[in-house]
Amino acid sequence: MQNQIEFTDKNLVAMMRKDSRRQEESAEIKLGEVIDDLSSENHLAALGAFTGLEEDIAALRVFLVRMARLIPYDTPNVSS
Repeated sequence: MQNQIEFTDKNLVAMMRKDSRRQEESAEIKLGEVIDDLSSENHLAALGAFTGLEEDIAALRVFLVRMARLIPYDTPNVSS
């Protein structure tokens, strides 16, 4: 039991950031294909390229919400 890896919030956030980057890259590629196809007035290809984009964005949103809950954020004091 001494060799167990301690799984902390810090480890979890690091893993989630890595996976969210993967999701972001996938969504970016698919969105770029959609934009290229629309620019070429190829609406059917754009629709095909759109496949999976919704799922990538939904998964990315889940990770971002989860990270926002795990990472404390101090709002800066703004004086008027």
